[in-house]
Amino acid sequence: MSYESEFREWVLPFIEDGKDDASRLVMDDLKHGDSLGDAVADTIESLPARKTMRLREIVSLFECWRDWVELVGKGWEIDRHRKWQPGNRITVYAPNPTDRPWIERPADEIIAAGAGVLDVVYVKAPRADQFVYEVMKI
Repeated sequence: MSYESEFREWVLPFIEDGKDDASRLVMDDLKHGDSLGDAVADTIESLPARKTMRLREIVSLFECWRDWVELVGKGWEIDRHRKWQPGNRITVYAPNPTDRPWIERPADEIIAAGAGVLDVVYVKAPRADQFVYEVMKI
């Protein structure tokens, strides 16, 4: 998958669900034939920072999402049974916990990106192969 198509896969669901000015402006630009990257860049440049905060957060998590995709390739899984809301708990499963006595948990930003949310905080590790996070921001 190309970098541009990965970017589209990550960013577009947030933009389509967004009710803010920045999301609406990006969607308008897309309807007029702009590429997603150009539409996002133009929106960030044309609106005040306070109106593009969510859009900038989405873009900044893109590289974390790519890191998550790499972890999935190594066997990591995330509980994805619903559309997340603030306060929901997410369980992340590590691969082969018996292969090593200690599994380092991924950064919160990587888990947020993997779950398709903007922010999570680590809560606990009930087992050696599980990490639980709470959704803070969608």
